[in-house]
Amino acid sequence: MNKVLICVCALVLGLAACGGEEKTENKAVEAKVVLPQPFKSMQKLMVRPGLDFHILNWGKGADTLGAVLVLRTDTLQQENTAYNLEIEGKFVEAFNTDMDTDGNPEILIYTTLNDSVKTPELYCLEYNNGEPNRIKFPALTSKTSKLYRGKDNFYLHEGKLRRAFDLYEDPNPKAKPTGKKLIEYSIRSNTFDITEIQEN
Repeated sequence: MNKVLICVCALVLGLAACGGEEKTENKAVEAKVVLPQPFKSMQKLMVRPGLDFHILNWGKGADTLGAVLVLRTDTLQQENTAYNLEIEGKFVEAFNTDMDTDGNPEILIYTTLNDSVKTPELYCLEYNNGEPNRIKFPALTSKTSKLYRGKDNFYLHEGKLRRAFDLYEDPNPKAKPTGKKLIEYSIRSNTFDITEIQEN
């Protein structure tokens, strides 16, 4: 099955490369890459020279359930592996980091559910010797959940994952935010650590 996935994705990557950058005499024209069905999008993450990940979002139907195919290419070790991950919601983007600084990359898959606040889902895969290990992303506390209305901003800061969003004390849907929360995530012993950042 793994070999079949790699062959299929080699074809996809080859077609994507054909739709890449075209040069004319006076200027370079960047053509839009059109992936064959059922693939929807592709994102490349470079961990270091020789070690790349291609994240392919695929599936048919509504953005409520789909999958991502994680292709790992290590030219130094001459290894090519594929891992398929079923996801909930719509794929937004992927991140590459090493939050526990152990030299093993973590691939973070960020999706949003199809609800009123676009609730985020985050999938973490830590690769050790080429094999992915799934690390569960923690939920918000019950206290924070009562003040939460989505619109998250996920980003990397000094190798750690940060999550920022507004807080609402008034239950009125038209109310303005009454505060902000900034959470920083790190990894220790294959578990997420959570730190609340006090903004100046």
